[in-house]
Amino acid sequence: WITNFQKLLAFQEKNDHCIVPCIYDADPSLARWVKRQRHHYYLLTKGKPSPLRRERIEMLNKIGFVWHAKEALWQERFGELIEFKKKHGHCFVPTSFPSNQPLATWVKCQRRQYKLYQSGRPSFITTDRIMRLEDCGFEWNPNSVRISKAKNVKTMLCEPEENTQWLDIILSDLASDDSILSSNSSLGSFMEDPFSDISSCEENTLSDLSSCEDSCDDSDSFISLDIFL
Repeated sequence: WITNFQKLLAFQEKNDHCIVPCIYDADPSLARWVKRQRHHYYLLTKGKPSPLRRERIEMLNKIGFVWHAKEALWQERFGELIEFKKKHGHCFVPTSFPSNQPLATWVKCQRRQYKLYQSGRPSFITTDRIMRLEDCGFEWNPNSVRISKAKNVKTMLCEPEENTQWLDIILSDLASDDSILSSNSSLGSFMEDPFSDISSCEENTLSDLSSCEDSCDDSDSFISLDIFL
């Protein structure tokens, strides 16, 4: 037990937290040990026999150990979101994100839980989580398209070399939704070659983006043009 605790201390010193990922290729045995501590703690809280002693609980508490698995998972995904922002400069994780699909699913879940919270229905999201997400620039409603801000899109299209990351986001997200592309021919053409004829396709593209907004029920299947501000 002490050996694994020391490994956890080393992990904390390196990462500034004790949230060892559920799948931790660098040390799978440490991930399994952390999981066992949470299970033993759960047994203890239910009044069942558990090998976890009080002094060990205190040792883990002192280094900020998270006992509840769901909370630990949320913290893990939030950390991944922070890393995503450090790399990309924003929190707009695409709906389809092969390099970390669990993060994309988690982001979608946060927006859904926030919607339930806003409507007064039962939700797992808390005010603390809302504040932490908003502090890092998380957008709750990325599907709203406002044509009044089309001048920002125009700038993006006319200066593609300065807006590559934003183009990658919107093109990737739109490309993942066949229903949008199949019902909007000019948008489909734009997706195939967005720079082929900027002056002629710009107005039609924005029009199609506006017209398909109402038919898009999934709050994460349509990326916001507000990101260009």
